[in-house]
Amino acid sequence: MSTDTQFAIGQRWLSNTETELGLGAIIRVDFRSIEVLYPATEESRIYTKADAPLTRLTFTEGEMVKSQEGWSLCVESITEQQGVLIYHGVREDTKQATTLAEPNLDHHIRLNQPEKRLFNYQFDHPKWFDLRHGSLTNEHAHAKSDTIGLVGARIELIPHQLHIASEVGRRYAPRVLLADEVGLGKTIEAALIIHQQILT
Repeated sequence: MSTDTQFAIGQRWLSNTETELGLGAIIRVDFRSIEVLYPATEESRIYTKADAPLTRLTFTEGEMVKSQEGWSLCVESITEQQGVLIYHGVREDTKQATTLAEPNLDHHIRLNQPEKRLFNYQFDHPKWFDLRHGSLTNEHAHAKSDTIGLVGARIELIPHQLHIASEVGRRYAPRVLLADEVGLGKTIEAALIIHQQILT
């Protein structure tokens, strides 16, 4: 939640609940609500002032700030004008002293660095960590499985088909001749081998 209730048009805020929206800009402020435009996704949201799930993105001296035009600025000092921050510093490309107003910050800024997300109070609910952890655990178990590429087909395998597909599928770039009686599933064996090779 935002601890700063002093909203002003032009300020840049991040959504705590929809981080994929990118950096938003306040375009309307009234007595009870604010409207935030997210230019990166061309969407807008209306929040109540009292419980807006927003975090204001501010930079400090020494940090790099990127503009909408693509150039970067090393912040040396910060001033405020009508609630909007003005960053003063040196451009990285031309090495000239310049200013960058808060409304002109790059729209696609996201806090991907863990410490920045932590210090800006952008926390995920623990259930999302549990979901990611469970997904990675299942993905690892699937990748290590001896039956990878051999299960999931809607066929009733004969034991010798499974054995041949498993043995040949584990080889690197196998070249084999499948010979069997008519109707005993040579095509199925070949498909299982190819499937296992693709997945592994």
